[in-house]
Formats: sequence, structure tokens, C-alpha cells
Amino acid sequence: MSLPLDPESGDPIIDLISPRDIFRYLSQEYLQNFKEDRRVEFKSQAIHFDELAQYYSMFSNTAPDGGVIIIGISDKGDPLGCRTVGIDFQNKLEKFHRQHCPLAKPEIKKIPVSINGCSDFVISIYLPYIGRLVETNRSEAFIRYGDSKIKMTEDEKRDFRVSRQEIPFELEPCTL
Repeated sequence: MSLPLDPESGDPIIDLISPRDIFRYLSQEYLQNFKEDRRVEFKSQAIHFDELAQYYSMFSNTAPDGGVIIIGISDKGDPLGCRTVGIDFQNKLEKFHRQHCPLAKPEIKKIPVSINGCSDFVISIYLPYIGRLVETNRSEAFIRYGDSKIKMTEDEKRDFRVSRQEIPFELEPCTL
């Protein structure tokens, strides 16, 4: 599959690109075209792993396609880079979900960028929607609406599970 292109200019139609394709085709050239929305979240390299787990839960619960977290970029979309974070941070990033958000299925890659003429990179993380509730290690679940991360209530989590056949409707308590 290729990116949806504008027939007049031949440029990609950014609003029609799925999170999977954003992850697949992301480059410094395309970074400047994206803003935070239902599919994309920007984070600086100073993100804490507990906060990152919430974003893993959020995109894993956001139908139909999940989303992409880009680390090393400002909220305005300017590349900050990740070269200074070190290999320990990168290694922890690749495995932390097993402890903090175990049902998430992240895919991670580095995107080369040039910042003030110096080579650097940002880290792109694709989190697919998996069709079942994904909670953090603190039993919290989040979902994305627009560009906002929303913490789900216990009732919302139950409704989510019922609507995805995790819990059979017939086993739900009757409120009559």
C-alpha cells in the first residue's frame, strides 16, 4: 500500500494516512506536516516511563488503528533529538512495556533527523489497536479522543470489554 496522494500536487494527504503508514513512512520531511491529533503524540526525550505507559494504553485502546508516539520532538512539532538520551534509555524503552503495560504491542524505530546541521534521531513508536482493553500496571486504562488522553472509569472499562466481547453480554449484571 502507498500513501494517499493529492492528485494535483502529488503530495501525501496527511489527514488520510493511517497510524501504521505514519510509522512506516515517517521521515524528517514528513515530520513537519504532522500535528498532534487522534493518531500522533509528540513527547520530549525527558518523558517518564509511568507517563509513557498511559500513552501505550491509550493508543492500544483507540480504534480503529491505534497511534504513534514520537519521542524527541516538541509539542509544536520541532525536532529536539534523542542522541543524548543514551543506550540505557533506549534499551529500557524497548522493554519497559512488559512491566508497565504488558498487553501493548509496540513497534519501535529510529528516524534520522538533522538539527541545526547535526545528525540526530527521534524515536517513533507504533501502538496498534488490539481489540481488547489494555491497562497499565496500575490497572488504569486510557483512550484517545481528538488530541486528548482520557482516563477511563470502571464503567467505561466494563463497557469497552463488553463491546469487544471480552465479557459476554449475558454475564453482565442486570440493573432492574
